[in-house]
Amino acid sequence: MPKKYVSYSELQLWHRDPKEYVEHYVNGKESPQSREALLGNHIHSYIENEQYPFVEKMKEDKFGVKTILRVQKIYPKIPKNGEAEVPIIGNLEGIKLYAKFDRFDKKEKILRDYKTTSNVDRWKQYMVDNHKQFSFYSLIYYLNYFSFLREIELTQITIPDEKKKGQPSVHRFYTARSRKDHDEIKDWILSTVQEIKDAGIWELRKSRQEIEYAKATKLL
Repeated sequence: MPKKYVSYSELQLWHRDPKEYVEHYVNGKESPQSREALLGNHIHSYIENEQYPFVEKMKEDKFGVKTILRVQKIYPKIPKNGEAEVPIIGNLEGIKLYAKFDRFDKKEKILRDYKTTSNVDRWKQYMVDNHKQFSFYSLIYYLNYFSFLREIELTQITIPDEKKKGQPSVHRFYTARSRKDHDEIKDWILSTVQEIKDAGIWELRKSRQEIEYAKATKLL
């Protein structure tokens, strides 16, 4: 059974590297995580659940004491309003779009997304205003609720590299999306999906369950 939905990260990977896309979504090969991405996973897990044993988990992944202390220091400053890790699916012309909101305040119609980086200048306002990921998220919300998000907030969590000086910090950027943004991201989604179909790959994509099953059977 082919994969039933498509995410922003999947479509973005197709544009960035079709060969890696095939390796991941067809052959089920996991790409190695960067240290920054791994750190982000620990921070996300800690934000989602204060009981997450992040110190022990970070030590297991060979993070140094300095980095762990920086995470401890910045944690209280990270905004945590709204429900954590909210999955949402939208139907665009028969294509199921999937996203998981880092934080979602349904009543206030606010979406919050966390980005971890070692570079304090990684994000700029113009980048947030034009990033396809937030247009993708906004479109899925609209497909479900037939209204626009009031606000999209990107929280940049900066943790300097272990060997570099500097203080951890939190920067918040605010943006929104319009009907024009939705029209543009629709075109991007539909054209990207068509490219994948034209390449004969769409029906070959594996679901996460199939990938995990393949991994498990190889261990037997």
